Amino acid sequence: MRRSTIKALEKAKKRKLKKKLKEARLERFASKLNDKVPKSEIWFKELYTQHFIHFEDQFNVPICGKYIGDIVNRQFKYVIEIDGSYHDRDDQKAKDFYKDLAIKKSGYIVIRVKAYDRLSYLECISRIKIQREKFGLKSNPTTKFDEFIRGVQEVAWLLNTLTLII
Repeated sequence: MRRSTIKALEKAKKRKLKKKLKEARLERFASKLNDKVPKSEIWFKELYTQHFIHFEDQFNVPICGKYIGDIVNRQFKYVIEIDGSYHDRDDQKAKDFYKDLAIKKSGYIVIRVKAYDRLSYLECISRIKIQREKFGLKSNPTTKFDEFIRGVQEVAWLLNTLTLII
């Protein structure tokens, strides 16, 4: 083999090795995040697991090679990000924008939820239902999840009615 070919192969091996090391570091960091979860994420996850206990969701896992998603569902291709007050800062908004862009390019949808905001949570639930249906998962009307969604739709209708009256 020619020297240039050998050098190119060696460079490719080094790049692969660096990428694997970076992914391993990100995995370790993500697992440490599960040990010290912010209160805002605990609030959301407690609500969330009441409705989605049977789905394949992963908490604080690497996605797109350089980001960590708060909740990632690889089966239905969505990432949920729980935003506390820290995310209201302009510099963090810019970081969130680029993170969302990278995740969307990977084929996922990004659902941002304001911490401690019930309406934001309800919107998140309805977007997840839509995403599930895109992948052909038809809901059984007797499930706890669908009963909850019917309740959400009734509350949304009631809120719309009240805003029209006011």
